[in-house]
Amino acid sequence: KGFLFVNPRLEQLVLDFAERFLNHRNEFTGLRYRDDPALFAVLITNENDLTQHFGNLFTRDRGNAWHRGRFLESASEFAARTGAPRDQVVRSWEAGASKLFLADLEHRFDLRARARLRGAGVRAPMTLTSYWGRSALSSLASLSADDFVDAHSYAQGDVLRADPRRALGFLGWIGAAQLAGMPLTVSEWNHGKPLQRERFTSPLWIAGVAALQDWDALMLFAYGQKSLGRPTASLWNATADPATMALMPAASVLYRRGDVTPARKRYLMTPSREAIFFQAGAPEKSAAIATLLEQSRVALVLPRTPELPWIVPAPNATGERVSDLARSFLPASATRVRSDTGELERDFAKGILRIDTPRSQLAVGALAGESIRLSLVRIDARQSSAVAFTSLDGEPLDRSRRILVSVAARACAVGERATAWRAEPVHGQAWLRASGPRVLVPLGGEGPSQRLVASEDGHALSLDFGSSWALIEPAAQTLAP
Repeated sequence: KGFLFVNPRLEQLVLDFAERFLNHRNEFTGLRYRDDPALFAVLITNENDLTQHFGNLFTRDRGNAWHRGRFLESASEFAARTGAPRDQVVRSWEAGASKLFLADLEHRFDLRARARLRGAGVRAPMTLTSYWGRSALSSLASLSADDFVDAHSYAQGDVLRADPRRALGFLGWIGAAQLAGMPLTVSEWNHGKPLQRERFTSPLWIAGVAALQDWDALMLFAYGQKSLGRPTASLWNATADPATMALMPAASVLYRRGDVTPARKRYLMTPSREAIFFQAGAPEKSAAIATLLEQSRVALVLPRTPELPWIVPAPNATGERVSDLARSFLPASATRVRSDTGELERDFAKGILRIDTPRSQLAVGALAGESIRLSLVRIDARQSSAVAFTSLDGEPLDRSRRILVSVAARACAVGERATAWRAEPVHGQAWLRASGPRVLVPLGGEGPSQRLVASEDGHALSLDFGSSWALIEPAAQTLAP
């Protein structure tokens, strides 16, 4: 990482491997990987950039003399070509002309890599690397010349209590990567390490905001890094994690089906060349992105930059333009943020997320002592947890004949070797207003099916049904094996 941008031999080895890998023929499908329609995109390198993370490999004190020589040669060429002061171009640890040079160095490698892989027959969209690790906005420059932008982001702590006026946050870092007119993928999201008890707060929140923003793909990292027959209680092996996987079916349907509709209003962040390349602290100080993200559509427009003529601002982007990234779009007295569609609301003072749509209704967070009332659902949980009602047949919840109820709370690893999970059970009640008699069928639990009793609030059910999932069906319908 880092070195290959100035080392032709490393570049050759990396691209040789990529070409051989993508040309490998799958013995089961008969297709080369590059020809398989399942290959939807290619990340040329992973978490590898000069503008934020690896530009300092070439400073004198790092002892990489040969690579420093190649780096300085490239710096001199860039300074002569653009008129940028060479003594500033080489100061990779500072905001300023160095970020212009580092972005250009990334871009030139990217051009060579893309040409090589296109020549090898790769047709899938490609991008150079990820926007990751609290990167500055200057790290987006080289990615803006690619087919899409890919972002990585990891939550820390009780994210539902995060005040968007004070910090960009877990989802704000992804929102900062949305360039106007370009697809955005998220090939890594999760709660960060060490294993955190708030993991149950992430899946439904990221699914809802991603649908609101119309992001293009979400990938949990990681479903499994061990044999699936040997469950390990690990952040990177979520396959059996009851705090995460219990909510993934509901999150997947919510996002992929578009149950949360895209926001009505659009805002375009239009910072200046100086703000992108010559000022430190962005996007950490971007209250505009953070406070708008759960309200309206947000995208960034990179400015024209004479030293980097390959940056082309989105010509057809529409929306209200915001040049001051520090501007807050929430009142000083606000304790909650709500989407302009009215479907998504987060009370960050209490740490509670509500999503209320015709086909998905849910509450996540500090639910103890709260009675959450949605348009068709009431939830009275007795501890911090997530409770979701999801129509599986595409009909609104009050008419659906097959409704998935998902519950999850905190979970921890058991024992020093972390070979199992201990999950906190969810207790409480919920009510669903729906037509006709209904029955609750636990999935994977020991409890029997039970006919739900109708009350003034709707059909009442206990949330402690012995597993992570249950189905609500018409009383006359039996569950197929």
